[in-house]
Amino acid sequence: MKGRISVLFAPEGEADAFIDNLRAYATQAAASDMCLYVDLYFTKHANKFLLVEMYKGDAVPHENEPLSAIFGALMPESRREFIYPVYSDPPMRRRPLTEPFDSAMFGGSRYIGDAPFGAFAAAYILPGKEEQFLGAIGRVGEKVSAKEPGFLYADMYRTDTPQRYLMVEVYASKAMLWGHQDFAHTKAFAQEKKQYEASKISAFTIRPAFSCGALARVHEEARC
Repeated sequence: MKGRISVLFAPEGEADAFIDNLRAYATQAAASDMCLYVDLYFTKHANKFLLVEMYKGDAVPHENEPLSAIFGALMPESRREFIYPVYSDPPMRRRPLTEPFDSAMFGGSRYIGDAPFGAFAAAYILPGKEEQFLGAIGRVGEKVSAKEPGFLYADMYRTDTPQRYLMVEVYASKAMLWGHQDFAHTKAFAQEKKQYEASKISAFTIRPAFSCGALARVHEEARC
């Protein structure tokens, strides 16, 4: 499997039109037999979006086209990275095969109300430490899934940049995401990962907007 993560900045005042453009793109992509899922996330900045795509095989639609050719007008800080899944909890194969998720289920809200809330994180891992890092991720992931209320899912990907990993994690609410930091297993992992990191993990918060494709995220007991 191969995919793409795009951090997209729409021009000022054009966020709503850009969302319509993204919906059209996602619907078209999801119609392909090669598409597994296309997920869009809002961020706390009205004109900033996170788009995650995953496909069967080793090709991604429009792989060699610039972002502006795919999505239209964008701010220059927009960027994309090609990704390959290495970890998913619950396992990616268990993503429900059902109707697409859409934020309208939560009143169409972005950053208001009690709705699914998560984080997007990027990490550089020291050469030779990737296996240990992924092992630590798997161990803490099992505890998160078993013990933390409101945990919905987490997906980790490697990129074409050596030792660079990206993660999406989502909880049922903002409070539950912040509460994740208070568990003993989270604190222990925070200490352990320091020996694997080449630089400090960077992150920003996200809120699910919509998901489509064969393995789309769905609303199920606040699950998206």
